[in-house]
Amino acid sequence: MPQFVTILAVDDDPNMHRLIKLYLKQENFLVTTVSSGRMALHKLDTTAFDIIISDIQMPQMDGIALVKEIRNRKKSIPVIIISAFGTNMQAKKALEVGANVVVEKPFEQEQLIRIIKQQLNGNE
Repeated sequence: MPQFVTILAVDDDPNMHRLIKLYLKQENFLVTTVSSGRMALHKLDTTAFDIIISDIQMPQMDGIALVKEIRNRKKSIPVIIISAFGTNMQAKKALEVGANVVVEKPFEQEQLIRIIKQQLNGNE
């Protein structure tokens, strides 16, 4: 695992930005938040991240379209998709287009940290 882990969190809900930052603060992860898939792609063009956490349901560009575009750009960065209850078909589609893991809301702090560490260590 890298000494300093940089995470890009993508969600249109500012409360989720705060929650993810709060959850990951104890691990000293460096979290950058953006509110759309398009903003995430722009950040990826200008900044290197170790992992991406993205909501599946967002306006304009959802998490599935974001994963597709990341993989089209040949980026192998791990992508964790966060899915609300009841979106099993979307979760399956996210995995099909290249997401590494789908985490259902609500999730626990320890669960998210464990999944991030597993992805950074190459374990699924």
